[in-house]
Amino acid sequence: MIDTSLESNPYFQAGFGLTCLGAGLALSRKLSLQLFHLLKKRYILTLEITKRDPSYHWVLKWLNSQSESSSSIMMQHVEVETVSLSKETGNVKTEFHFIPSPGTHVINYKGRWLIVKRLREKQMVDFSLGTAWENLTLITYGRDRQFLEGLLRDAQRKALAEIRDKTCIYTFWGTEWRQFGRPKLRRPLDSVILEGNLKENLVQDVKNFIKSSKWYNDRGIPYRRGYLLHGTPGSGKSSFVMALAGEINYNICLVNLNERGLSDDRLAHSLSESPAQSIILLEDIDAAFTTRKQNENYGPNVTFSGLLNVLDGIVAGEERIIFMTTNHIDSLDPALIRPGRADVITEIGPATEKQIYYLFLKFYPKHDALAKKFSQFTSKYNISMASFQAFFMAHVKSAQEAFDCVEELITVKQTENKPLKAKCC
Repeated sequence: MIDTSLESNPYFQAGFGLTCLGAGLALSRKLSLQLFHLLKKRYILTLEITKRDPSYHWVLKWLNSQSESSSSIMMQHVEVETVSLSKETGNVKTEFHFIPSPGTHVINYKGRWLIVKRLREKQMVDFSLGTAWENLTLITYGRDRQFLEGLLRDAQRKALAEIRDKTCIYTFWGTEWRQFGRPKLRRPLDSVILEGNLKENLVQDVKNFIKSSKWYNDRGIPYRRGYLLHGTPGSGKSSFVMALAGEINYNICLVNLNERGLSDDRLAHSLSESPAQSIILLEDIDAAFTTRKQNENYGPNVTFSGLLNVLDGIVAGEERIIFMTTNHIDSLDPALIRPGRADVITEIGPATEKQIYYLFLKFYPKHDALAKKFSQFTSKYNISMASFQAFFMAHVKSAQEAFDCVEELITVKQTENKPLKAKCC
């Protein structure tokens, strides 16, 4: 029991009261924090998106489009992305796109407020990208994660709408595929003229492969297909791959085997992580490897065995279409072009009479007679389709002028394809 003298002591009573008050406040603060953390855990949604995730750029672009079309998004601090667009007339149009700068922003999406935090760690570097580490954090109230998923879907649809009817070119940078330049308009398939039914047969083979995954799986066959296009330079090998990508609505992943620092492991990782619905293109494969041996001092970092392994080995990926091109098939090692690595081998040679005829008519419609004479005369010189196209573009205004200046084309062929003049007469 407390002594009665202490009970009557005013200093003791004041101290005891303060102690009780302090304890009560401490307990109240602790309970408040616990309640806050409980509410945050149960009723606050948080979504973190790192810069290496594709949706990071989707969300940034979506925020920009929302801020332009709605007054409910309060983004006072922004950074600019300057984009230059070249028109067919040669003029360059410059556009400025604003995206949220690092910091905290508040937006309203479908009647619900969100806090958007963009964090840029200046002291941390993403070595795969060579840039500062960044992430986005979206914070809102509620328990329904589908709300945030809906936002991501909207951002994705917005991003995909910008590349609709276009083909994206990807290159492997660091440890990820990155878009190279702006998306290109799809090249029409009929803009590539090949001999006979060659083009149609290749396109049909690719389309049959795309819809045959079950057939491959049922028979235990790896679901991948390799194509090798060989022939003279300028015959249309790369142009066909570009047009094919547009026809089947695929993108192109360009692999440079001579890239400095590209090792077997990085090559295997790149092909296994290639974007969905993409054609992997290995151009001029003859320039990378001719035999199994390579110069250790001057050769590429990718070994020949490493290349074979990613094409048809243990580390080879599936659900994959690979196109290889070469100007010198005779210099390739037989192991590289056996079935399983090059399932379809097709030659695309110099322009034939029929190809020249149809290309002439594309530039000069309704000049059938001149097209026949021109193609008959020039087909015997083994000139590439690229050379014919350059020649027609130099004389694009007149079919008769192109016909009268045909000797210029022959001279160019005989002098190792020197540049064409605008006019020869």
